[in-house]
Amino acid sequence: MITRVQAAASGVNGASATATLAAAPTAGNLLVAWANSDALVTIGGSGWNAGPVVIDGNGAYAWWKVAGPGEPAAVTFTPSVSDWIVAGLIEYSGLASTPFDVSGTSMISGSSTTSTTAVAVTTAADHDLVVGLAHLHSAGAGLAAPTAPTWSGGLSTVLGHGMDAGGITAVYTIVGDDLDAGGAGSVSTAASWTGPWPDAQELVLAFKALSLIDGAAAASSASAMAAAGTRAVPAAAAPGAGSALTAGGRGTAHGGVAAASASAVTAAARRTVHAGAALASSSGITAPSSSHSRLTLRPYTGTTYRP
Repeated sequence: MITRVQAAASGVNGASATATLAAAPTAGNLLVAWANSDALVTIGGSGWNAGPVVIDGNGAYAWWKVAGPGEPAAVTFTPSVSDWIVAGLIEYSGLASTPFDVSGTSMISGSSTTSTTAVAVTTAADHDLVVGLAHLHSAGAGLAAPTAPTWSGGLSTVLGHGMDAGGITAVYTIVGDDLDAGGAGSVSTAASWTGPWPDAQELVLAFKALSLIDGAAAASSASAMAAAGTRAVPAAAAPGAGSALTAGGRGTAHGGVAAASASAVTAAARRTVHAGAALASSSGITAPSSSHSRLTLRPYTGTTYRP
């Protein structure tokens, strides 16, 4: 099950922007980062994979990585020249160890709009995480921040962020996601908002969920699987369909012994089952009597010789 753990964003009109999560990311979780600026942008830190990029009226960027041990909570984004920039970071859990599936982009440049051009991607895996980034830009003095952002195609709005300078901004990003896109296939999504912007670039990334059988055994509906270390299963004769399955000797069953509905499993851990024990079809193992059937008690006659 994919979970959005935390998100952060930052916007400045300056030499760099730093997005800082509330807590350090957990090793093994997915990190998705993004930036929007009227300049080329580089991301700080190591291990980042470049996602889709559109450089048109503005530079629209995405990156992703699997968090490592000691992953920092803060990431710095640097434009090639001091400029308007908005950037952010999101952490997700429940993704595959090699999570990237597919991505796509669209662009609108220099044409007043209140929505992005829809991006369609075809996922190869079931239950993907789909992340949408709508990067808006306005040259010059900027515009008022867009309002009422929404996404089509099953995505929910996660956040919207811009560089607010006296109620205006030249860059604004709307982030959306779908934590479970369902079965593999086509996903199409677009962002919309109130208040037109001239540049609207959309980036979409899809990531694979952790498989239900990744690193674990799957049990069928007709049997149960039990894990018990790395012990050996001793050889035993197979009983009939109406009798009990018995494990004897100095071993125990392990790793998933499936009990059929007509039989039961009796484990004899570190015990020895005597050859004289009776195997009953309805009760499993019958332990031998404490007295030996060949022993005859004789009265004491006062002698010490052996009979």
